[in-house]
Amino acid sequence: MIRLLALDLDDTLLSRDLSISPRNFTAVQAARQQGVEVILATARGWFGTRNYYQQLQLNSMAVCGSGTKIYDQQEACVKSWTIPLAVAKEILNVAERNDIMMICSLPDKNLFNQVRPDWEDKIRPGIDILVPNLVQELTQAPTQLFVKGEREVHILQEALSTSHPDYAVHTLLYQDGIPEMMIIHPNANKASGIAWVCEQRGIDQSEVMAIGDSANDLSMISWAGTGVAMGWAPEHVKAAANFSTHPEDLDGVATAIQQYILD
Repeated sequence: MIRLLALDLDDTLLSRDLSISPRNFTAVQAARQQGVEVILATARGWFGTRNYYQQLQLNSMAVCGSGTKIYDQQEACVKSWTIPLAVAKEILNVAERNDIMMICSLPDKNLFNQVRPDWEDKIRPGIDILVPNLVQELTQAPTQLFVKGEREVHILQEALSTSHPDYAVHTLLYQDGIPEMMIIHPNANKASGIAWVCEQRGIDQSEVMAIGDSANDLSMISWAGTGVAMGWAPEHVKAAANFSTHPEDLDGVATAIQQYILD
């Protein structure tokens, strides 16, 4: 029996216009009515997740920042995994020397060492804060360091260790085709975040269903008792899943819920 449903957002629950389709919305609510706890498990921070959490009228936890931060229904960060401050500053120094815009995530805000012109319209007042002397000004261990761009990712791939005791480097390519790099705690991923939630809630791994579409979802799809991959997921992600939706099924979340929960 499935007691907890973990949902990725982008390219999974969300359509390409970043909305929740009526069919997916209805299926999620039907699962909740059957007593299934629904949590969002996303690479987004809380402030990029909150709107969808509220749309779905959830009262559970949310696994954000690719498993580095967990928030409760009061919007409080109740658990986080961080990069040691000194190590984070070393990485920020690499970014500074190479004129790379790096986003430093904390539980309650994001700090930018610089803002590129193509990011100016994405800055959210009070959430995204420009700190020009970020290496010197940073006083709190971050949950994540993030860069986006082919040049930026290439430079950091050359500069950073692929095996470090204090951080892990994850390079992803989403549908926009622009590489992204996340630098996070080596033990932090969506699976570890969901496992922590399950421990608090007394839910067994076998009672979890996780649905996602990318390499960033591989950990939770592999870990969950029932792992579901969207039809457009990479082959190695689909290979780890118990079930893959059809590539043309844009409401694959609803299809999976119907098959494994409602039926």
